[in-house]
Amino acid sequence: MTGAKSWLHVDEVGAEPGVHLLRISGELDLGTIGSLQSGVGERIGPAACIVLDLEGLTFCDSTGLGAIIKLHRRAADLGGVLALAAPGQRVVDVLSISGVDQVIAVYPSTAAALRALRAPA
Repeated sequence: MTGAKSWLHVDEVGAEPGVHLLRISGELDLGTIGSLQSGVGERIGPAACIVLDLEGLTFCDSTGLGAIIKLHRRAADLGGVLALAAPGQRVVDVLSISGVDQVIAVYPSTAAALRALRAPA
């Protein structure tokens, strides 16, 4: 991370009944978790499926991981799912080292995540 102020964008790039595809870009840290919480949190509802496209996420620290886990738990408590898709290698490493990838489903692409979420249980 640089000395410049970090930024994070959450953009809905696809939606269908019960499924939201959100593109996350920028840096996820203490300074930007509010953007993640508001951008994702407002879409979490009963049985909603949320896919976070992480292709544009360039940095994620422990506070960012904590925010993702909190959103995942909130979705699960409401009978929904929060899945991660298309993380870059740097983010894959953070997810793996922290063990988050053992708790939250991580897919290699948004297409793979959407296929998995649409599949009958």
